[in-house]
Amino acid sequence: MPRNAVQFQRGISLREFMAQYGSEEQCERALFAWRWPVLFENSINLKSHH
Repeated sequence: MPRNAVQFQRGISLREFMAQYGSEEQCERALFAWRWPVLFENSINLKSHH
């Protein structure tokens, strides 16, 4: 059976993970940026103009 590349990718430490995604707000921002990048960029632009 071939190796799954996802299983063998380099991870991050728990400390790095918590620094990036430790709060609900940080996690939500990351999720929206990954899932809907264009919408996320537009929302940032709209907020900066108000």
